Formats: sequence, structure tokens, C-alpha cells
Amino acid sequence: MSTLAIVIVLVITALLSVAVTGLIFYKVVVSYFDNQQKSQMLQMKIDEHKESLKVVTPIRLQAYERMALYLERISPNRSWNRIREAKEEMINLINGSAVKLPVDADPTSLAGAIFESCAKSKIPTDEALEFMKNEIQERFA
Repeated sequence: MSTLAIVIVLVITALLSVAVTGLIFYKVVVSYFDNQQKSQMLQMKIDEHKESLKVVTPIRLQAYERMALYLERISPNRSWNRIREAKEEMINLINGSAVKLPVDADPTSLAGAIFESCAKSKIPTDEALEFMKNEIQERFA
């Protein structure tokens, strides 16, 4: 083979090796930047999820708290019976005070009669409130 042919073969081989190396380098760089972009997108999604949890979690906890209170209120045992009884006794106390007054009595007279009735006997709500305080101390002490 002539020197020119050897040089041409060497040049072609060098060009091919440079082209292959360049192609491999290009693929590696593209793959690296794709992975970086995917990583950043994933991190953004994670950050977004964390931010939404900061907002949603307290709201969910409040909803659970309201449902727990609702369930406790409709429960037929514990302090709910006392509260309902206190409410009924207060209604009876108000109605009893109203019956003692003339039909055309003003609201301040009714208020005065209610306060007089409360002064003579124990206020129904006090007993229920005392029961609730004791129950809270038992549960959280």
C-alpha cells in the first residue's frame, strides 16, 4: 500500500474514532442533562407536595376534630346527657319565671325573674359545667 493510502486510512480511522467518541460524549451529556431535568422536576413536585401538606394537614385535622366532637355529642353517654339535662332545666327555669309574670311584662322583668330564680337555687348549667371540668381533668391529667 502506498503512503498516501496509509495516511488516508489513518485519517479516516482518526475521524471515525473522533466521531464515535463525540457521539458517545453527546449521548452522555444529553443523558446527564435529562437526568438533571428529571431530578429538578421531581424535587419541585416534592416541594409542592410538602407545601400542600402544610395547608391540607391542618384542615384535615380540624375536620377530624369536628367529626370527633360531633360523634361525642351524639353519643348517648358521658357528659352529653348532663348538658342536655342542663339545657332542659334552663328552659324550664326560664318558662317558670315567665309564667309568674303578667302577660304584658317587659323583657327586663323577665330577666330579673330569671336572675331571682337562679339566686334561690343552683343554676342548672353549673352542675353540667362542673361535671365536664371533672371529666376533662380525668382524661387529660
